[in-house]
Amino acid sequence: MRDGWAFRDVAFVYEPIAAAHHYEQTIQDEELVLVADIGGGTSDFSIIRLDPQHRGRADRSQDVLATAGVRIGGTDLDSVLNLAAVMPLLGLGTQLVTKDLPMPNALYHELATWATINFAYTYKNEREVADLVALAREPEKVERLLAVVHRRLGHRLAFAVEDTKIALSADETAAVPLSFLEAGLAVTATRAGFDHAIDARIERLYRTARDCIASAGLRPEAIDTIFLTGGSSRVPAVRSAIGRAAPSARLAGGSDLLSVAMGLTQMAGIMA
Repeated sequence: MRDGWAFRDVAFVYEPIAAAHHYEQTIQDEELVLVADIGGGTSDFSIIRLDPQHRGRADRSQDVLATAGVRIGGTDLDSVLNLAAVMPLLGLGTQLVTKDLPMPNALYHELATWATINFAYTYKNEREVADLVALAREPEKVERLLAVVHRRLGHRLAFAVEDTKIALSADETAAVPLSFLEAGLAVTATRAGFDHAIDARIERLYRTARDCIASAGLRPEAIDTIFLTGGSSRVPAVRSAIGRAAPSARLAGGSDLLSVAMGLTQMAGIMA
C-alpha cells in the first residue's frame, strides 16, 4: 500500500501460461501447445489448449492439461561454459608440483556460479591461492585466479561468458575477451564444445518436456506447436532437445524476453 492505494485483487499465473496467452493472440485455429519457458534459474513447461475463441476468458484452468519444471536455466549453462572454456586459463585442471595432485576445484566452481561469486572474495581464499601459486606447475595461470579473487572480477568473467553464450547461438565460434584480467588475454569457445559441455543438462530439459506431455495423457504427435520463450531458448542445443519431445510439432517463438510480461499484462486486462 502506498499513498492510500492498495491492490485489492491479486492473482498468480504460471509463467508458461502467461507466455501461452501472448502466443494465443497470433493463432487462427485451435492448437495443443507445449510452452517451454527457459528462465535464468529454472525451466518451466506447460501443455495448454489454445483457441482464438478463448482469448477473452479470464479462467483458463480447464485448458491447462499439465505442468512441469526443472531447476536448470540460463545461469547453469553459463556456469558450465565458464568452467569448460575460461577457468582452465586460471589453472583449473592443472597439476601441483607435490604429489602430482590436481589444483583444488571448489573455488573455480564458486566463481563460475552466479549465486556464489561473492562468497569467493575472502582473505582466506586469497591466502590459500597465493600459497598455491608457489606449488603450481603452471603458476602463471594460478596467478590469474589470484587476481580474480583479489580484484573481485568474478562477475566480469560471468558477464563475458554470458555474452559468449549468446554469440554461440548465432555463430559456430566466439571469443571470450579477458583483457580486463590480463592484457591480450582471450579464449575461443566453440558451439560444438559448448554443446558437449551442457549435454547432461540439455538431456534433463528433454526428459522434463517429454514427461510433461505424458502427464497430460498425450502422445508426442498430438502436440501441434512448441512455443519457446526465455533468453536461453535461443541456444540451438536447447531448441533441439525440447523439439525431440514432440518431433512433429512446429517450433515457434517470439519476444523471448517479453512474452511472459506481455501475456501477464494482457491477462490482467481481461481479469480487471
